[in-house]
Amino acid sequence: TLQGDVAGGRFGRQVTMGESRLAVASAEGETPGGSPKGAVYIYEPLPEQSETWSQIARIDIPDQYPQETQLREPIRLDSGDVLLPVSGIGDSVGMLNWKESGDEWQFDQGVEFGESCVIQGLALDGNTAVVYVRDIGVPSEERTSALLFFEQDQGGAWVRESEIETNVRLGGMALQGDRL
Repeated sequence: TLQGDVAGGRFGRQVTMGESRLAVASAEGETPGGSPKGAVYIYEPLPEQSETWSQIARIDIPDQYPQETQLREPIRLDSGDVLLPVSGIGDSVGMLNWKESGDEWQFDQGVEFGESCVIQGLALDGNTAVVYVRDIGVPSEERTSALLFFEQDQGGAWVRESEIETNVRLGGMALQGDRL
């Protein structure tokens, strides 16, 4: 049972767990406040009630991003970070990062990939994130896929470290330490 905001029919289009928390995405236009961009809700289990989860935060795409910015899948939750893939940042896609600060989640930064592509997968483990993208540079004749590797620097900023082009179509990804 979830306690707190529960949006319309597309609430729960993406669900992910991290440690003892649950993150649930709501599709664009399906948020209680009517945000066309979508939102993510963070829940924790109530003490002594393992079947009941209480909402501790709602994460919205910041107003500084264009109205066309849309929450995409998959979302990732890891200790004090939530990463959300988004589209509609100009002609590009990217990811937005929130950090837990005490009892609140605060928008930390946005990372624009600088390319037109489709995000197909996102894996997060501590200070490392890997993003699987396809159709880089569409509409071009040669569509490619790639794994984009990001590390958090000492200041907490996500920095793109490397890229590996691939012809393999991935269905899902998990990252544990240095293993993908």
